[in-house]
Amino acid sequence: MAAITSDQIHAAFALASEVYDGKVTPGVAAARLNSETGLNLGSARDFFVQFRSMLSGAVFKRSLSAEAAGYFLSSLLATRGQSAAESAVVALWKHIAYYESLGHGNLNKLRTVVAAFAESLPGLPSSEASAAAFEAAVVASQKDSEASRAKRLATANPVPTVQM
Repeated sequence: MAAITSDQIHAAFALASEVYDGKVTPGVAAARLNSETGLNLGSARDFFVQFRSMLSGAVFKRSLSAEAAGYFLSSLLATRGQSAAESAVVALWKHIAYYESLGHGNLNKLRTVVAAFAESLPGLPSSEASAAAFEAAVVASQKDSEASRAKRLATANPVPTVQM
C-alpha cells in the first residue's frame, strides 16, 4: 500500500469541505480524488468521515497520519475558524484514546501534532478539549508497565498544579 501524499491530503481536505457543505456527493468526490490524485476510494471516503467528525468533535476510528491531521487542523482554523479547530482537536484526542485503547501501539507523532496545535490556539483550551486530552493521557498511562508508571511517579511533582 502506497503512502498518502501531501497533494492527496490537500485535495482530500478541499473535497471533504465540499462534501460537508453539500456541494458534491461523497461518491462523486471520492471518484474525483481517485481519478485526479490516485487516492484509493476507501481512503477518500475515510477523509470525508474524519472531516465531519472533526467538525463535530466526535471520535473517528480509521487512522489518520500526523501529516494529514496537521494539515486538516491548520486548514480548518484558516477556513472555518477557531471553534472548528477546537472541535477538531477534541475529535483527534478522542481518536488517539480510541486507537491506543485497542493495544496496537501509541500514536506519538499524532499526539505531538495535536498538542502543539492546541497549544498554538489563542486562549485557554475548552473544557471538552482538556477532557479529551486527559482521556488520551489516561489510556496511554494504563498501557504503561508497572515499572514505567513507578518511575514516572517517582519523578513527578507531589503537589498537583492548579489550572484555571
